[in-house]
Amino acid sequence: MIPRNVQNMVDRSSVGNNPSFPRISPIDYSKIFAIFSKAGKPELELEVCVVLKSLKNRLCFHKNAYTRREVVVSYQRNDLCGLQEKNYWIQRKLLLESGERVKEFYLRLMNYISTDDLGNQYLSNSEKLVENLMGIMGTTTEDIPYRKHAIGILQKLSYIKQSQLMMISFGIIPMIFKIFRNEVE
Repeated sequence: MIPRNVQNMVDRSSVGNNPSFPRISPIDYSKIFAIFSKAGKPELELEVCVVLKSLKNRLCFHKNAYTRREVVVSYQRNDLCGLQEKNYWIQRKLLLESGERVKEFYLRLMNYISTDDLGNQYLSNSEKLVENLMGIMGTTTEDIPYRKHAIGILQKLSYIKQSQLMMISFGIIPMIFKIFRNEVE
């Protein structure tokens, strides 16, 4: 749920024609979701990566904080990351059933979303996301890019008590000790 004051903040009627608040083009999320549904196919991996990178660029290249916030709210409203039950297939396709490149671009997008306070709250509402990120962190000890993004997201989520409790219940503390023990040996 989006707080009312934030909804008013990004409402275009309150911004008017002020040039310091650039208008951003609307997104057809149904087309994006259609591309995401093809994510498991290796021949379409590049197309999925280009879309994910474009979504990340839409978020990070705006100099105006209000415009970036508008993008985060738009992603949250449309559940772009697949955190709600009805859209969990997005997370499953992009994170669990895709190649390393798609995972990297998907996690990079979520890492940028988690830098925003509202984005961090959005990501912290999903137990499955926390569980999947911890799975990525624990499956390999190599410093591959998508593992770095998973750890970055978990770090940002750890500032929220709800996420802290989820991580503890999924066994993050023993996992961290195991990782440190393996790196010392």
